[in-house]
Amino acid sequence: MIVSYDLDGSGKAVEPLVIYANPRKLFDKIALRQLADTSFAPGVIRKSCAFVSTYTIRSTGTVELPIGLEPKVAGKHRQ
Repeated sequence: MIVSYDLDGSGKAVEPLVIYANPRKLFDKIALRQLADTSFAPGVIRKSCAFVSTYTIRSTGTVELPIGLEPKVAGKHRQ
């Protein structure tokens, strides 16, 4: 995902805006919080900076499906 922001000299990012995310909105709050917790060199003033971050979803357990709903594996029904 990509977040655009400005630096106003205070050492913090201001005016953050998510400009690209896939999937949309899933990690927006996390990325904006991570950017808010980041400190930059005081006195630096910049416009239209970019924060690029990658998030990964991993399954750590099992998923129970409703009766009658079968998972698809590689485009085929599981048997």
